[in-house]
Amino acid sequence: MRQSALSSDSDNWKWFILHSLVIKLPVETIVHFKEYLTRVAEPPTKNELAEELDEISKEIIGTI
Repeated sequence: MRQSALSSDSDNWKWFILHSLVIKLPVETIVHFKEYLTRVAEPPTKNELAEELDEISKEIIGTI
């Protein structure tokens, strides 16, 4: 999976990608998303907060 999937303008789509795909990847693959996940976890934008991207990002970071 490429990080470009997370460059969409749709925060709803990003939530789907994180919740349905990234969280289920092996840790060796998840680490490639760490920079993005960390950026979303702190500080999230207003829209990222609304879609709870910060929460799912924190959950995924916790698996690394």
